[in-house]
Amino acid sequence: MKSILDHIADNENLLPTEFPADALLAIIDGDVIEVDNYYDSEYLPKVCDYYIAETRDQAGNAAKQYWLDLAEHDQNEFAYLIGESTLASWAIGHKAGPGTYKADSFEDWLDNAVYENPQEQFATYDGEETKIKINVLLAQALKFETVDQDENGFIEVFAYRNN
Repeated sequence: MKSILDHIADNENLLPTEFPADALLAIIDGDVIEVDNYYDSEYLPKVCDYYIAETRDQAGNAAKQYWLDLAEHDQNEFAYLIGESTLASWAIGHKAGPGTYKADSFEDWLDNAVYENPQEQFATYDGEETKIKINVLLAQALKFETVDQDENGFIEVFAYRNN
């Protein structure tokens, strides 16, 4: 694996002095990007058009929480998105559901469709889960607890493109 300095040296557009020591950095698709700002949403933080999570478990739980909150606080929108026929089927224990996974209850759908596929909630651009790297300073700013960093001070995180 290339170090960040090797990457910078290979790219004429980036100079080692371009990034101050306190820069918040991300490596996305091989490009080193200085993160000017980030958005700390209610469910997952957003950096450079990506929702990011320390772990897939965190992303799955955030997706579940979104749907639980929607069901509790905006029943009309929830019913519209899930569909009346799906809700009726769940009420009588029949398998149904939005998307390809058919569940016999809302809880089953949350556990086996939403939790297992957080990209369906967060990756509205391409529906893909990917991994990017962020430097320790950005991880600290996002209040991530991960301490497993590579030799260049970067942490691999799960990312879901949303723009």
